[in-house]
Amino acid sequence: MKILNFDVMMLLLGVYLFVSAILGKGMLFENAHINCSRQKYNKYVRIAGLAAGMITILNNGLIVCHVIDESTRWYVALWGIEIFLLLILGIINFKYTERK
Repeated sequence: MKILNFDVMMLLLGVYLFVSAILGKGMLFENAHINCSRQKYNKYVRIAGLAAGMITILNNGLIVCHVIDESTRWYVALWGIEIFLLLILGIINFKYTERK
């Protein structure tokens, strides 16, 4: 089983999301054009970032450590959850950002 650069990149993205959500700092939180309270926006982004970060780290960490293969059901299920949570994070950002 070969480790792809994509798996390592996604693992690093998961670490960034997780650490950023825990600290409450990073590019996700520097949105200057939100249309709700800052506390509400930060809460939703933190929850979605924590969930997406944990699943991304779990999924791609298992691939990089050769615990599961890309053809297993676990990989496909975790990948689906990972994509869903990343989409939720994007939807939250889209919903709570002003459009001009």
